[in-house]
Amino acid sequence: MRGSDLVCCTAFDTCSNVRLMKNVKLVLTILLVALLVDANVCIGQGISFKKYTNQANRFSFDMPASWSISYSRVQGGSICTPVSIAERKEYAECFEGIVFRLEVKKLSLDSVLVLDGYKKVDGSYYTTDRVRDSVKAEYIKGSSWTGICHNNICGISCKETGFHAAAGECEFFYFSSGNTTVLLMTNGRALSDPVRKRLLSSFTFNK
Repeated sequence: MRGSDLVCCTAFDTCSNVRLMKNVKLVLTILLVALLVDANVCIGQGISFKKYTNQANRFSFDMPASWSISYSRVQGGSICTPVSIAERKEYAECFEGIVFRLEVKKLSLDSVLVLDGYKKVDGSYYTTDRVRDSVKAEYIKGSSWTGICHNNICGISCKETGFHAAAGECEFFYFSSGNTTVLLMTNGRALSDPVRKRLLSSFTFNK
């Protein structure tokens, strides 16, 4: 046996113990990741929601109770921002502190989409993003509205790491009653599945 072997491992049992410890650490790491995933799922399932109502334009939808919508003169429109300290910190780093932007136009869905640069081909609407020349929108429908939605790859600016041209996920949701169209656009971070499902199932135009 070489001297280096003696320094590294003086006996077979010691070498076995070293390998065992490495395997234990690997297993613990895998379990920790699994627990974190389960915790995120539980958090998503346990979100508390509240109803947001826009009295002026007569529509409403559910959103997390920890979010708030208000008009921002700096942004030039209505924005949704998180209220809790933890979420405010998360969204402040790369998303300007904004969950989504909210726009309302007194136009039909087709008119708004044309103004926003969409192209209609064989009955489907298409747009572009930072990476793709053609992004197909999905048709969505509720009891009092029709619309489209899609997820665009977009740019985000982070305080610590600067601008990233294709690191964001900007989701677009258009809801139209026929003569009023509402656009909800995330600001670089996609909605979680539970929030997205609740938004689509709860959105309604009030008579």
